[in-house]
Amino acid sequence: MDREAQKKAPVYEALERLRKQRVVPFDVPGHKRGRGNPELRDLLGERCVSLDVNSMKPLDNLCHPMSVIKEAEELAAEAFGADHAFFMVGGTTSSVQSMVMAACRAGEKIILPRNVHKSVINALVLNGAVPVYVDPKVDEKLGISLGMELDDLKQAILDNPDAVCVLVNNPTYYGICSDLR
Repeated sequence: MDREAQKKAPVYEALERLRKQRVVPFDVPGHKRGRGNPELRDLLGERCVSLDVNSMKPLDNLCHPMSVIKEAEELAAEAFGADHAFFMVGGTTSSVQSMVMAACRAGEKIILPRNVHKSVINALVLNGAVPVYVDPKVDEKLGISLGMELDDLKQAILDNPDAVCVLVNNPTYYGICSDLR
């Protein structure tokens, strides 16, 4: 890994360059970098709203990154040891749904813990994949669901050799991390 390159922040650096140009955009968001809504600027701070801008050429385009977003995604992939990294908007929900939609199709089985987020269930409804649930154990003292047990996961795979993928909550809403190895 190129440690010097990992110190870069391409998207932030592009936002800072744009902020210094003091451009007032004629597109969304409507607060016009704080100038159109002084109350919002006072609440969040000028620096915050001055960086709240839409896609424009100097900032790249998330749907088809070619410059600063592409460079930032490549740096993220390198940092995590992945082949690719993709930035998302809309919080974890859109990321989870994109992963499920990319990993399986209508009628295909996906193995997952019973305590998945509703975004996973929504993705299954949208794409028609068939869930194969693994019931996680419960910590009796705390009353919270844990991660999937390896033996339970192995059994689900043996019982469903036609499953196309496995989804693991990691961490769960309660901060329980599974041993992904």
